[in-house]
Formats: sequence, C-alpha cells, structure tokens
Amino acid sequence: MVNQEEIHKKSYSNDPKERGEAVEQLRKSFSLLPDKQAAWEDLIKLVSDQDINVRSEANRALGKAFQYMPDKQKAWEDLHRMATEENPKVREGAVISLGIAFQHLPEKQQAWEVLHKMTSDEIFEVRWKAARGLGNAFKYVPEKQQAWEHLIKMTSDETFQVIKNGSERLGKEFLQMSDTEKLLKDMETMIVFEYYYVRHNVEFAMRDAFKYVPDKGRSWEDLIKMASYENIEAGQEMAEALEKTLSLVYDKQKAREYARKVISVECAAVEERAAGALGYALPCVPDKQKAWDDIIRLASDKKGNARNGAMWAMPDAFQYARDKRKAWEDVIKLTGDKSWYLILRAFLTLERGYQHMPDKQKAWEDLHRLTFEERRNVRKYAADAIGGVFQYLPDKRQAWEDLHRLTVDKKSSVREKATGALKEAFQYLPDRWQAWEDIQRLTADEKASVRGEAVDVLGEVFQYLPDKQQAWRTLQEIITAEKGRKDVLRKKMEALQKTTEKEGYQKRVWEKLHKMKMQEDINVRGKAVEAMGKALEHMPDKQQAWEDLHGLISNEDIHSPFEAIKALNLTFQHANDKQQAWEDLKRLLSDKDGNVQGLAVDTIGKNFQHIPNKREAWEVLHIIASDENFELRISAAIMLGNLFQHIPDKQRAWADLIRLASDDGFIVRTEADYSLGKVSIYKASLSESPEEYIDELENAINFFDRGPKREGCYNPSIFHLPCYRSFHAMISGEASLSETKIDEDLAWAKKELSKLENDKLFLEVLENFAVALREVRILENAGNEAWKDDPYVYRKYLERALELMEEIETIAPYETEMLRKGLPILKSRIGNLRKN
Repeated sequence: MVNQEEIHKKSYSNDPKERGEAVEQLRKSFSLLPDKQAAWEDLIKLVSDQDINVRSEANRALGKAFQYMPDKQKAWEDLHRMATEENPKVREGAVISLGIAFQHLPEKQQAWEVLHKMTSDEIFEVRWKAARGLGNAFKYVPEKQQAWEHLIKMTSDETFQVIKNGSERLGKEFLQMSDTEKLLKDMETMIVFEYYYVRHNVEFAMRDAFKYVPDKGRSWEDLIKMASYENIEAGQEMAEALEKTLSLVYDKQKAREYARKVISVECAAVEERAAGALGYALPCVPDKQKAWDDIIRLASDKKGNARNGAMWAMPDAFQYARDKRKAWEDVIKLTGDKSWYLILRAFLTLERGYQHMPDKQKAWEDLHRLTFEERRNVRKYAADAIGGVFQYLPDKRQAWEDLHRLTVDKKSSVREKATGALKEAFQYLPDRWQAWEDIQRLTADEKASVRGEAVDVLGEVFQYLPDKQQAWRTLQEIITAEKGRKDVLRKKMEALQKTTEKEGYQKRVWEKLHKMKMQEDINVRGKAVEAMGKALEHMPDKQQAWEDLHGLISNEDIHSPFEAIKALNLTFQHANDKQQAWEDLKRLLSDKDGNVQGLAVDTIGKNFQHIPNKREAWEVLHIIASDENFELRISAAIMLGNLFQHIPDKQRAWADLIRLASDDGFIVRTEADYSLGKVSIYKASLSESPEEYIDELENAINFFDRGPKREGCYNPSIFHLPCYRSFHAMISGEASLSETKIDEDLAWAKKELSKLENDKLFLEVLENFAVALREVRILENAGNEAWKDDPYVYRKYLERALELMEEIETIAPYETEMLRKGLPILKSRIGNLRKN
C-alpha cells in the first residue's frame, strides 16, 4: 500500500536523497494515489529543486503524471505557467514535461505554440529540449501543416537569427575583454551547440513528422529545397554577422575566409541531414517517381553536400520508383562513380531492387557484366550483390562461375567479398563439391581477412556441406595451423624488432604492428572455434565432436577465454556431457574479462533448462543481480523475467526484480519493470479466482506503464502495455473505458508490432475479442429485433481467437493461458450485454 503522507513528507525533506525517493515513488505510483492534486503539487514544487537529479526526475514524473490528473485543464495551466517563469530551471522542466504529456493535453495547438516559442529561449538547454519536444508532439498537434511550416522556418531564418544575435553579443563582449582565445571558444560553442543540438533536433522532428503532414507533395519540396540549399540569403546574412565579429580579432581577409568556411560546413550539414530525411519521407509522397528522380539527382551531384544523405536513402527508395527499368539504369550508372561509398550504396540498391525487377534476366546480365570491371570496388560489391540475390537468379551456374572466378581475384578485398557471398548462395549452388573445395582453399589464403571469412562461411553452411566429417577436421586443422602461424609470426616480429632497434627505430611502432598482426590470426582462430560451435548440432557423431570441442575449450594455449565461451554459448544444449559443459561454463564465469562474463551469463540464460544443477545456476543469477557491473545487472533483470517459471526460489527472484526496478541505471530499471510485468502475466495464468486474475493483470499493466514514454527511448514494454490494457478494458465492463480507448490501444500496439510471429498472432487474438464485443454492442443498440436475425454473430470471432491461441500456445504458453483464463470473464460480460 502506497503511503501518500510519507511521500509528501519526503518531498519537503532537507535531504536531497529523500526528495529523490519521493520523486521516484510519485513517478511509479502516481496512478494509485488517492489525492492526485496534492501529489501533482508536490511534483510542481520538486521541479524547482536545487538538486539537478531531483529536478530532472521530477520533470519527467510530472509529464508522466499528467494523464492521470482528473482536472487536466488546471494541470495544463500549471505547465503553461511554468513555461513562462523567469526561473530558467522551471522553464527547462516545463519543456520536458510538455514533451512527455503532449498527447494528453487539452490545448494541443496552444501547447505547440509554447514549445515553438521556447526554441528561441535565451537559455540554450531550454532551446534544444524544446526542439526535441517538437518531434514527439507533432503527430498530436491539430494544425499539422502550420506546424510543419514552423519546423521549416526554424531550419533557416530563425536559427540563423539566433546565430546572428549571438555573434553580435560576442562582438560587444570582446570590446570589454582581452581574452581572444575565450572569444573564439565561446563562438565555437555557440555554433556547434546551436546547430547540432537545436537545429539537428528540429530536422529529426521533420523526419518523424513527415508522415503526419496533410500536404505531403509540398512538404517534399521543402525537404528538397533544404537538401539543395536554395536558402542562400540566410547563409550570407549569418556569414556577414560572423565576419563582423571575427574582424575584431583577425584582419578583414582572414575573418572573411574563416566565416565563409564555417558557414559552408554548416550549410553542408543542413543539406546532408535534409537528404537523409528523404528516405523516411518517400513512402508517404504522392508522386513517387518524381521523388525517386530527386534522390538520384542529389546522389549524382558530385559537388552537392546532400549526396551522402541521398545515397543513404536509395536502397529503401527503389521499390517506390514506378519505372523500375529506368530506376535500375539510374543505379547502374552510379556504379561508375569514383566514390567507394556511392558504389557500395548503389550495389546495395541493386541487391534490394532485384526482386522488384520485371525483367530479371536483363538485370542479371548487368550484374554479370559488372563482375569483369577493372575497378576492384565494383568487382567486390558486385560479388556481394550476387550473393544476396543468388536464389532469385535465372542462371545460377553462370552466377556460381562468377563467384568462383572472383574467389581467385588478385585483390584480397574482392576474394573476401566473393567468399562471403557463398554464405547466402551455398544452399542454391549447382555444384556444392566444387564450392566446398573452394572454401577449403580459401581457409589457407595468404590474407587473414579472407581466411576468417572462409571460416565464417564454413560455420554458416555446415549443414549443407557434402562431407561434414572432413569439414570438422578442417576446422580443427585451422585452429592448429593458426596457432602455429602465430608462433612463427611472433618469432619473425621479435627478430624484426631487434633489427629495427639497432637501426634506431622506435620500439613501440613494432609493438603496435606485432599486436595488429597477432590480432588478425586470433580472429581467424576464434572464428574457427565459433564455427565448430555452430557445426556441432549437424555432426553425425556428436559424442566425439563434443569431446573434440571440449578439448579445445579446455586448452588455454590454443584459444582465448572469449573464443571458448562463444563456442560454449552455441553448443551447450547439444553437449553430450552437460555436467562437463556446466563446469566449463562456471570456470569461464570467473574470468576477469567483462565480455567473457557477459557471454557466460547469456549462456546460462539461453540454456537454463538444460543445466543439470538449476539451484546453482539460479544462485549465479542472484549474485549478478547485485553486481557492480551495470551490464551484468541488465542481463540479470532480463533473465529473471524470462526464466522466472524455472527458478527454484521465486520469492527471492521477485525481490531481486523489485530491487532492480529502483536501480540507478535507466536500462536496468526499464528491463526490470518489463520483467515484473511479464512475471505478473505468468502469475495471472496460474491464478485460481477471477479476483486474483484481475489483480495480477492490473499489476502487469502498472509495471509495463512504468517504462519511458518519450518517443525514441528504449522501452521493451511498448507493445505489451497497450495490448494488456485493451484486454483489461474488454473484460472490466467499466462504462468509462470506451470502445474508442480499446481501438486506440490496439492501433498503438499495431504500430509498435515487432517481427515476432507470436506477437502478431497475440494481437490478432485481441482484435477478434474486440470485434466480438463490438458486434454485441451493435446488436444491443439496435434492439431486440436485431438479436433475432443473428443472435450469435459474435461467436465466429471468439472461435477464431481460440484457433489463434492454439497456434501461439507452444511459443508463449503463459500468455496464452492468461488469455484463456480471461475468456470466461469476457463471455460473462457479453452475456450481461445480451440480457440488457
């Protein structure tokens, strides 16, 4: 039970730690407090706190609390008043709170105007946080076209005016001081901070806002204008302002050169970032062919600064071009450019675009021709593209011959890319025996990068190899050979070092070279151990294969601890002797290298159910939940949620999660809250009464709701919160929870849907529940006659939901059982509606 009086006392404490605790409790429990107005006033006081940490957390808590306020108009007036306070700390806090609370504000257009105005505030922190808030707010503002025009203007006139005013201010200050270096430092800070933090945030806001703008054709032209930098006058005005200030320090010519250079760099940044936004905007543009032509024009402009951004947009944009043949030819032309990055992006565009080509034969002939190009960058990226589209090619034999030829290319970078292409292509090759011989040859290449890529291929395609026993022996031989190569290399390097010392060279140069060459060989050896880990499950004799691998893992002269744990991470569940594997894992857990420890913990999480001594494994998780390394605490927070049903001491595991939910680390807290929500769903699936079921479901929703609300922040609960909240609304029967709210939550969940199949099916179950409920509502409103026509129309949706639940039961058993236990409550509500 939350004690509001105790929280109130802490908020007035002289101890900043206690005030911080008050903020934390208000943030987590605001929705449960009986007197929300009093709690809101406590937060209003705390946003002006002298302690920066208390102040910062109070601002976020205030924004999050807004949605629970009964009198939102009054709460909005409080935030509005804070935004105009003389105290800059209060204004800064108001900006943060407005950004978080924006979607719930009653006066959204006015709130947008307030944020827009605050991007010109005299205090830098207020300006850049206001600019950031605009991006989060855009989709909720009523007058979107006007809001877009605000953003466009901010990227030119208004921010240039800020710089101009700042330059004039610095010029006046210089007349009263003799510290030239300080003036230049202040000027550099002004330029970098204003441009990067303020306008950079505005341009990101434009990128996110585009899909919500009503007139997308006009808005696209705005972006093109920015990318082509047609607003020259504002740039000239700013250059003159800088030149005027710099002339106080330098002569006129030098001041002019410096000012023009600064403006040139900043204008280039505007162009490049605007062009980068084109890729996000293109799916929403009505005239997609024109949009594609604009991107190609910018990418082809060798003098334009928007080139990199346009290159970045090309691969995803290709699918939207109406004339695919012309678009393909546009990109083929770009492969003749001198820029290696443009060639890379062009081939990535060809790879992604190939499946959309109506004439795949002609497109394939173009790729085939490019493998004969003189320039190595063209040959190597052509090999990469062929690997990516191999399964769709009409002439696979010719494509294979091209890759085979490129694996013996005189340039090692081409051989490396051609080797890597075999990962994607191998299972579709017409001659696997020849390819297998090529891979064996490449594992002995003179270049470590090629050898490493060949070993990678071995691990990835092992299941398709015609001779698995020989492939396994090859991996063992590679590890031994690389160890021998390392020893020979060490002797050569030591001899070379002695020679160079006599000739007066610096020792550290050769130490660096030695370390670099040794690292190459360690990487190849590590990849070989990892490949054996991937291969183990496909070996006919797993017992012998495990003994071989265990011998390597135990031999510290041959491997590094990180190589060993990578192999163990891949093979633990396939190991014949799991007790032996567990002993190896415990030994690696005590390694001093944090990366080794992290992967060892991950191995426990992945294989917990296969570990013979689960109590011992649980104790490891319990210990790392209090480790000083925050990355290990993050791992503990995730695993305690994933493994809760298998943990022998659930009470201590729950206590660990509760403690981690108050951790100093943001990601630790976020993961712990998410895990607590998942565990609550697990508890709901085991509940024995409707009351207990509802309590646990509400607990889950509260834990999921504690995740960050700001768009762009990492939040694993972002899909689950609206899903479970909508289901709670369906079964609660509260009149205040309207169908509109259910639809909003389901739409939100759909927007945040992951690629996981079980999430898609889970959402479909809820959508069927919602439709069933809606059908009953329609019949209820239509009167008794409607019920006579089809009294059980809703049943088909419930039946479909049950079918889907059977599909996801093996993947998500506890989530499915939770839904199944809620179904009688939902049916009861439907029955009550029918009676009414």
